[in-house]
Amino acid sequence: VRDVQIADDAEVIEVLDAGSIDPGWTALLATEHAALAEGLTPLPADSTSAAATDDRVTTGDRVTWVESTPERAVLQVDARAPALLVMANNWYPSWVATIDEVEVPIGRAYLTLQALRVPAGTHTVVFEARAGSSLRAGVMMSVVGVLGLLGLLGIGVLRRTPARSASDEPGDNADHATA
Repeated sequence: VRDVQIADDAEVIEVLDAGSIDPGWTALLATEHAALAEGLTPLPADSTSAAATDDRVTTGDRVTWVESTPERAVLQVDARAPALLVMANNWYPSWVATIDEVEVPIGRAYLTLQALRVPAGTHTVVFEARAGSSLRAGVMMSVVGVLGLLGLLGIGVLRRTPARSASDEPGDNADHATA
């Protein structure tokens, strides 16, 4: 899409609830990702009317699925002008995207979907889920926690084990006499 409105979450809900836009022609992009929409030229008003049903006919743009798995999507995109590609995947920080093997930022559209800016021309776009820094941080915290627990257990065992002295040698009953 080339017609993009910047909105906070409450505004997105309000606009979608009112049905005042056609999500096939206008994207609602999160305020924090507004830079993705800079310089996009909206389509002429007549091409965004309810009568226009085939975006390939009215805009000349085309998106073709090349590969689709839960962790990866590869698309071939032909765009006549710079556009915003909205992907029906949930936006999450561990997803990365590349256009022609160059990493690009992923924005959040319609509250929860992925969106990225595509330049004019034919491009290969790849969305890929990667283990993010939060996963690495979780693994590191788990390792530190286990090591800490083992350390505490080791200290507890050492404190419960009485220290042996020279008089505790076998056969030395001097301290163990009974009356």
